[in-house]
Amino acid sequence: MKFNDMVKSGYFMYMAEAEGMDSLVDTRTAKLNAVRKELSYDPSFEEVEQLCLSHGITSVSPDEFQYITRGKI
Repeated sequence: MKFNDMVKSGYFMYMAEAEGMDSLVDTRTAKLNAVRKELSYDPSFEEVEQLCLSHGITSVSPDEFQYITRGKI
């Protein structure tokens, strides 16, 4: 598949969202994935909060918090 075909098919956007490239894809999932990628191995609540705010997320549900920190805490 050529790059232009990937962009047209939406595959590029899907991959950008999955990789947390919230500068390219402005979705909540992209932002959550960006926060997840930037977290340290054993993040404090304050670290999670600051990273969320830096990516434009002002509140998270319990499920989203678990998703962000899964495998980290």
